[in-house]
Amino acid sequence: MRTILNHLGLLVAMLAIAGCTAMPARQAVDAANVVYTQGSNHHMTAAKVPLDAARVWESFNRLLSEHPDLRVINRNGAAMMLEVTRGDLRLTGQVTALGTGRSLLYIWADAGDSGFSGRELSERAVREICDDLDVSIERVDY
Repeated sequence: MRTILNHLGLLVAMLAIAGCTAMPARQAVDAANVVYTQGSNHHMTAAKVPLDAARVWESFNRLLSEHPDLRVINRNGAAMMLEVTRGDLRLTGQVTALGTGRSLLYIWADAGDSGFSGRELSERAVREICDDLDVSIERVDY
């Protein structure tokens, strides 16, 4: 009996570490954990994405090409960082590798007089990139 309980405990621990669920017909879902902060002029949304940084960077660039109204003022491929403007609106994004299959996506936004808030712009950019990557978003509020 004790051996069975030890194996059961090990199985439960393995499932918890792997992020899977023991419930039938349920699947683990890839989700970007999204955090929002506000500074004096910039609003920042960060997302921990369960994909390689190169893939997130590719999506970021592809989506940017679909917005011809945005003008790229700085593109640094080595740092995986882009800075774009439209009027006095300014958006900066960067992708950072966390290791195999994981990355951080940062979007800083200054909405200027665009009629939007920096929060709306930074969250919208993260949402568009995650949607393009088919990654669901899980908002984390602290």
